Amino acid sequence: MGTSIRRHIEGGRYVSVTPGILCVDFRKFFCPAGTDEIKPTRCGAALRLHERWKFVEIIKMRIQHWRQQYRTTQATI
Repeated sequence: MGTSIRRHIEGGRYVSVTPGILCVDFRKFFCPAGTDEIKPTRCGAALRLHERWKFVEIIKMRIQHWRQQYRTTQATI
């Protein structure tokens, strides 16, 4: 089994992929008092690998919608 990949997004939030576990995990982490090790919270979501593409498409559609709203708002100012 390979090495897990974890990337910091912002604040205490990370996205991770673990070989052998077919999902992408978006989760909040914290550092308990007196330790330097970060621990996962129960606050998060995991997407199966085939679901991630649906998620990406939804995000793209929302960004396009927000851009259109921004352009409309700028045109009326």
